[in-house]
Amino acid sequence: RKIPKFRRNLGIVFQDFRLLRDRNVYENVAFAQRIIQVSSKDIKRNVPSILATVGLAGKYKAKPRQLSGGEQQRVSVARALAKRPKVLFVIYKLIKLPEHYVHNIGLYCEKIGKIFLRYQHKLIRQ
Repeated sequence: RKIPKFRRNLGIVFQDFRLLRDRNVYENVAFAQRIIQVSSKDIKRNVPSILATVGLAGKYKAKPRQLSGGEQQRVSVARALAKRPKVLFVIYKLIKLPEHYVHNIGLYCEKIGKIFLRYQHKLIRQ
């Protein structure tokens, strides 16, 4: 019983991204907020900000199949951030993301008081 509640505090980015193929970028990120019962008004305000953080503001209407691997990865990161986790855990190297996006994600987590952990041959706390 405690595990599902604990998992709500984690934002996890999986290696296979686990995107909803029938939904666009905006809907993939909004879906995570609907699950935690964020109001529609707040979703409309939050999602564009999160997408801007990962550099996908202009791709909000695109379906996952229309995105590059790196862009799909950023959608996955955005969706994990949308859950407002206490910890964002990326379980593989962010090899497809330019370093400035990784840096932006770290700054965003710092700004909202969250911990950003990423795997890079060893665990690094940013």
